[in-house]
Amino acid sequence: MVDVHSHILPFVDDGCSTLEEALTLLGDHVAQGVKTFILTPHYRKEEYEPSVEELKRVFNDFEKAVAEKFPNVKLYLGEEIFCDMNVYSLLKEGKVIPIGNTNKVLLEFNYTAFTDIADFAYNVMYSGYTPIIAHIERYEYVKRIDQIVEMKENGALIQVNAESLLDPVLRKRIFILIKNGLIDFISSDAHYSRKACAKEAYKIIAKKFSREIADNLFFKNAENLILN
Repeated sequence: MVDVHSHILPFVDDGCSTLEEALTLLGDHVAQGVKTFILTPHYRKEEYEPSVEELKRVFNDFEKAVAEKFPNVKLYLGEEIFCDMNVYSLLKEGKVIPIGNTNKVLLEFNYTAFTDIADFAYNVMYSGYTPIIAHIERYEYVKRIDQIVEMKENGALIQVNAESLLDPVLRKRIFILIKNGLIDFISSDAHYSRKACAKEAYKIIAKKFSREIADNLFFKNAENLILN
């Protein structure tokens, strides 16, 4: 499996506070069948604002530690960027990191205060980047299919969290979105405090839909994303 959204990189956000935590968390997800990770620490103004240079330094050190313990694991660097009106200047000035060496950017939004995500998606696309909307199921004001259809029409890719499939209410909503072809990735959004559940989530999707759809959501779409 390929995980496009994780907070495993240590020292830089609320994901892992030590190298030991990060390696343990990575190992938990490797045991679930994940072999490729895009490490996407938070960028949130006045909360987490690591420089690109700092992130690359920490990433390089972590990559060496991972290579010793998990030689078959591949790591890529990106950020989960909190999206507000500053996002355009952040992208233009290179102050945040797209996923890997691609033009894809992982964006998160306010969970409760209404935000026109489709409008942001359109403008981020116009700026030369493809937006990936993180954990679409968590935004309280995104309730209708047509809202997500508009995001997709404006160039967005859509991600949901594997853990959300373990919640009956969220699972029902996600099933409707998958049935309508609106989900591109199922990822961990891994933090040290969260259980790794990719294997269980994969089985849920394979049983409800098909192994082909599960493979697309957990592996093939993400692999294509990395290949740009």
